[in-house]
Amino acid sequence: KHTGPAKYLLVRAACMAVVGEPVRLTVSAFDAYWNPAQDFVDTVSFARLDGETRGLPKPVRFTKADQGSILTEAVFEKAGYFWVSVQGEGELSNRSNAIEIFDEEPERRLYWDDIHLHTEKYADARTWAHTTSTYADSYKIGRYRYGLDFQANTDHHSLKQGNYSPAEWQEMQAVTNAANDPGKYATLIANEYSHGEGDANAYFKSDSVPFIEHPRGGHPTGLYHDLRSNECALVPHHFAQNMRPFDWDNNFDPELMPVCEIFSNHGRAECFNNTPHYSNKSVPTIKGKTWVDQLNTGKQLGCIC
Repeated sequence: KHTGPAKYLLVRAACMAVVGEPVRLTVSAFDAYWNPAQDFVDTVSFARLDGETRGLPKPVRFTKADQGSILTEAVFEKAGYFWVSVQGEGELSNRSNAIEIFDEEPERRLYWDDIHLHTEKYADARTWAHTTSTYADSYKIGRYRYGLDFQANTDHHSLKQGNYSPAEWQEMQAVTNAANDPGKYATLIANEYSHGEGDANAYFKSDSVPFIEHPRGGHPTGLYHDLRSNECALVPHHFAQNMRPFDWDNNFDPELMPVCEIFSNHGRAECFNNTPHYSNKSVPTIKGKTWVDQLNTGKQLGCIC
């Protein structure tokens, strides 16, 4: 669909690299509503905040064929922290996130991700995120618009009434696997299971996962049983709201649940009364249900946001 004229430029850089290693730069144009500005035509120049010009890409001309997004690279010849700025021929400009350059390979690297995404497969994309994309386009947006390193689409599959068929699940996996680009962009087979104790995202290690159907109703015990035979992590979220709050005493599974999600469009779950709570639920946080409450009971449980 047609989008408006470009109002913002976004530049995302790989967070870490070794001296002399190419650093990925993703430059994207967006309209006033943060839709991809696919008709963007302009010449964009690059600069470093320290004034150095070596290793930067030459100015790039965006054409309509680029659909408002380009990938390029920068190289840094010494260790330290760096930022790259972009400037169009008009007023559009921005700067990247910090880029940390090492003399030697670091013990760990930091990566960008989005692993709780809904597409046109489920209404949450419209009602909560106020946006929709096709299942395949969501990966293109993540990689080529936002410069993500890895991504997972997590459309709902209810235990009471499935939202997609076994054939659709196979197609969703095929799309996910096709978007995977080893060493550059990783995609995870994932979905969101809804039940009477709330919702939880499952992230699978395999690139082929069977369709799990649950006629058992709202209790998640059967789900846990089936998931244990498919290497995965299960991440509960909005567990402290009055919308199907999670039963931490009876339904927490430390084998399946290494982390929980404590912030999303549903709200912030770790602050009682939660003002502002970014949620339309009447009770966004129930005492005794938060992540910190669970840590205080002795549970070994990390968190994501």
